[in-house]
Amino acid sequence: MARQRHNGRDVDELRRRHQNEELEHDKAATTTQIVVLVVILSIVAGLAYYLST
Repeated sequence: MARQRHNGRDVDELRRRHQNEELEHDKAATTTQIVVLVVILSIVAGLAYYLST
């Protein structure tokens, strides 16, 4: 019985760790998306300025 509780705690710890890793990955993905969007908008703005002059 004690072994089952120990295994249950291990499973819970693994779930928490996995959830934290998912949250970190989501934050990194969001940051990457924002950086890519800013770069694309900068290129489009530069092209628009260049073509308008």
